Amino acid sequence: MDMLLKQYSALVLIIASLFLICTEPLYARLSESGQQTGILWQIDRQGINPSYILATIHSDDSRVTHLPKIISQKLRQADSFVSELKMDYVSMQEIGQLMLLPDGQKLESLIGKSRYQTCLSLLTLYDIPADIVQRMKPWAVMLTLSMPKPRAGIVLDHLLYQEAKLHGKKTYGLETNHEQIAVFEVFSLQQQIVMLDDAITAFDRLSVVFDELIHYYLQRDLSGLERISEKYMLQGDSVMAEKFKQKALLDRNYLMVRRMQPRLLEGNSFIAVGALHLPGDEGILRLLEKKDYKVTAVY
Repeated sequence: MDMLLKQYSALVLIIASLFLICTEPLYARLSESGQQTGILWQIDRQGINPSYILATIHSDDSRVTHLPKIISQKLRQADSFVSELKMDYVSMQEIGQLMLLPDGQKLESLIGKSRYQTCLSLLTLYDIPADIVQRMKPWAVMLTLSMPKPRAGIVLDHLLYQEAKLHGKKTYGLETNHEQIAVFEVFSLQQQIVMLDDAITAFDRLSVVFDELIHYYLQRDLSGLERISEKYMLQGDSVMAEKFKQKALLDRNYLMVRRMQPRLLEGNSFIAVGALHLPGDEGILRLLEKKDYKVTAVY
């Protein structure tokens, strides 16, 4: 169990990177406002100290985790740190449990022997033991196979959390573990298998996909990330893709904007969320503007 928790303390934090590849692109709608470039945004309202929102890519690649000076500075100066999930040990334990099948169920019996053997072979590359693979939910296998094997084991979001704790910041999560897991739980077993098959098919090009993703992220090029999203979007049926977009992105945007209000009204907060949540007519930046905040790219 400790092995599983160690793996998923990193894997669950990179769910939003999966959204960058699998959800319908929204960036083009920002062209008129010019909000297509920037990963660090200042959030202002009259009479309140400004807060900052960082668009993250949930990766442990050193090119991503080496923080620019301005980002480190704004984090150190903040009074509070907010991420999508709480990142303490208890939360990571719960996430690990939520990715497992109920006692008595086995993955092989749910997805078939041939598909299971393929998954088992691929998951050995992630150092996940066979007895743990047998207990994983189909969507958890799909998620794992959709991400490169962690290198250092500390993704950007967790690194930011550790830095915030080191400097005595108050820390908050915008969503509960159950709410993030529910994004996948709403799909039927057959739908999960369709997504799993897509992940298996795409596995050989993972490194290429993430090299492209990181390239555009380092350029702070949201339009480039949009093109990656469009190029590698989930190829399942349109109804399932639309449902995934609604659950994984749009619904969560509204929820996160609502949940971050106490911190924004306190002022001087540093908020870190997956990059695809920021742009679009129903993206976090536009939703904040509708609540009379001024949003400005600072990096």
